[in-house]
Amino acid sequence: MSNLWQAAQSGIRWTLGARVALQLVSWPITLLSMRLLEPRDYGLLALSIIVLGVVTLVSDLGFGVTLVQAKQADDTTIRSASGLVILFGLLLAGALAWSAPLIAGWFSAPELAPVLRVMSLDVIASALALVPQINLERQLRFKELSISLLASGVCGVAFTLVGALLGWGVWALVAGALTGTFVRSGLQIFYHRGVVLPALSLQALRLHIRAGSHVMGSRALWYWYSQSDQIILGRLTHASALGSYNVASQIAMLPVAKAMDTINRVAFPTLSRLND
Repeated sequence: MSNLWQAAQSGIRWTLGARVALQLVSWPITLLSMRLLEPRDYGLLALSIIVLGVVTLVSDLGFGVTLVQAKQADDTTIRSASGLVILFGLLLAGALAWSAPLIAGWFSAPELAPVLRVMSLDVIASALALVPQINLERQLRFKELSISLLASGVCGVAFTLVGALLGWGVWALVAGALTGTFVRSGLQIFYHRGVVLPALSLQALRLHIRAGSHVMGSRALWYWYSQSDQIILGRLTHASALGSYNVASQIAMLPVAKAMDTINRVAFPTLSRLND
């Protein structure tokens, strides 16, 4: 119990410290980028994130919750989860790239199609790093997780600023988002000492698939509730109006969102060690 409490305290310090440091660096850069880019650029990115968010709801099959909180997870279970998540991620990325023109047409934003196709790479990178991230969380290695978060955030906003200065428009935001994902995933795989070699045993994952379906269901309900305003605006208004609303909404919710993410990031892996 003493060691667990010390690990939880260390996790809070590292996670909170990384969040604060990231915000101190990223807020000035983000505000400067907002001055350089157009509201329509943020509107197109917001539409792509709405669509990507739907994909992300199911991309990890709920394993990001069930495996972290599992009392035990043997090698077969971990490797099977890795194989299934990577395979599913590739299928989702392909489906997103294929359906991009249809989605763009539904939002009456033709420029959205190429953005969605490029952003589909985010799904693949996240799938490769999911199980390494799960293992790091199960081992309460918050130092490594915090470093990967801080580095990815700084690289992402820096790349966005460079692109904005060069006049890339929405592609500055896309490049920044993908850079952050690639850096975070790469560092998590590095700290984990490689990608988990995939296998595929549905029998080993039977209980996790069942629990994961409940996780995905609750996520879907929450996502449609929390994102319904942006979905309606994206469908009925111009992308520039959605961009202005999205930026204001992010700034308003930023303090609460960051605080709760810090608490949840440490609390769930720590509480899962208290099953006995």
